[in-house]
Amino acid sequence: MKGIGVLVEAIYSWVKNIAFCLIITSIVLNVLPDNNYKKYVKVFTGILLVIVIISPLDIFGNITLNIGRLFDTISIESDVKELTNNIEKEQESYLESNIAIYKDKIKEQINEQLQDDQYVVKTLDFTIGANSGILGMDIVITKEGMQNGISSIGKITIGNEDEYTKDKQALILKIKNFIKDFYNLETSNINISIQR
Repeated sequence: MKGIGVLVEAIYSWVKNIAFCLIITSIVLNVLPDNNYKKYVKVFTGILLVIVIISPLDIFGNITLNIGRLFDTISIESDVKELTNNIEKEQESYLESNIAIYKDKIKEQINEQLQDDQYVVKTLDFTIGANSGILGMDIVITKEGMQNGISSIGKITIGNEDEYTKDKQALILKIKNFIKDFYNLETSNINISIQR
């Protein structure tokens, strides 16, 4: 009688594995948002179901299929992908915070150069290359006190626009030369505009 009990237990386990496989298949197929992946899931689960069905026949020798181990493997692969995504997000966040710090330092250095001319950096953007070097820089400067839209009115002269333009060009050239020397950046890759 013990032999029959073991056989009944094995058949019960086998039917339970088939039912488990079918339930997981239907859950996965219902959860998938896109029909494009359903055919791949059907192929995979179909192969899995065939293996579960023929496992009692022991056609392949002493191979015993452990469905739990198979799903653990799939779960581990999913966890690895999730961890990889989390690491990539953390790296992006770290890079963004370092870029913000770097941008603030560059602003400080340029503001020190502009201090005598009573100008300040309003906005600063730069392009970073693959080797983390700066490829280009866009800077908008404004008269000190103009950042909030408020400025003091200086001496007004009429008909002297050429002198103002020359002063602006000299200031832009001064900043470009500083950036060129300090950051080893070509002046053609530096765009500076002055807001009144």
